[in-house]
Amino acid sequence: MRMRNTIAAAAFVAGFFLLNALIQHVQLAAGIDQYSQFDPKLYEDRYRRLVLGDSHAVCGILPDVLGDTANYSGLGDGYMVSYYKLEGVLDTEPQQLETVILQVDRHSFALHRVNQYGYGLWARSIDFADLSRYNGPQWGYFCQYLRFHVFTYADLPDHLAYIVGGVGAKERNDALTNWMRNFAEAPLKDALVEQRIEDHILPEERWWEDEMVDYFRRILELCRARGLRVVAVRFPVSKPYSDALDPHVPPEEFDAALHGLLADYPEVTVLDYSRLFADRDDYFVDPNHLNVVGSRAFTVRLRDDLAAIEAGTRP
Repeated sequence: MRMRNTIAAAAFVAGFFLLNALIQHVQLAAGIDQYSQFDPKLYEDRYRRLVLGDSHAVCGILPDVLGDTANYSGLGDGYMVSYYKLEGVLDTEPQQLETVILQVDRHSFALHRVNQYGYGLWARSIDFADLSRYNGPQWGYFCQYLRFHVFTYADLPDHLAYIVGGVGAKERNDALTNWMRNFAEAPLKDALVEQRIEDHILPEERWWEDEMVDYFRRILELCRARGLRVVAVRFPVSKPYSDALDPHVPPEEFDAALHGLLADYPEVTVLDYSRLFADRDDYFVDPNHLNVVGSRAFTVRLRDDLAAIEAGTRP
């Protein structure tokens, strides 16, 4: 009886994984791999600049305006995700990078970014074995590995569901429409600002986490080893958002912490645009994301500053 139960259990496990492999094969054959490392067709031409950051960078930088640029930022990305993205690009893509544009906003090192590594198309770029070696074995890493490498079909994101039957096209169109909104005309602006502060900093109020600092350093060390220029960018936010964030992340304390961190990396250039559009709420879609008009204006300014840095003419 025991032998029969063992054989039955082994047959069940083998059948389960064979079925999973079949589903994976069908999914890949249909071109539906939402957790592939990246889409190499996204930027077919050679690019020499790479943008890494979260939704501020996604909304804020237009690669076609900046020129010779790939924006591989992602919603909610922290420095862990950015590090593995950069590592993957350098190891697998033929482009010869010269400059990495890296976001350094006041929420970039916060606690809520530590375990945000499950977003979008880049999930498979995460090296969970490296995470375990670096941060110690964690059950969550094993579960995330299974999710993104074994059972990739189990949670098809809405923004990709349109591939398999049109579902999600509305969400995609709504996102484009929302990007054209004007925060200056938004109702209940104070409530929007409070909610965004809560999302970024509260309730822990821990805005400088060692894990984020460590992975930020790893990015800089990787860039140094590959001879890449790093430009650290603080993205524009609205004045209501900036003012509301001040009590939770005091500007002078953040500036001192960032300055101390970068003391070991004098080659890094910091561009602070956080108050660039302090009087232009109409350039934002919400308290802290540029809309399509604001992103174009910002990208033009960034393009000019980068050109001066690369030419060695910026003071």
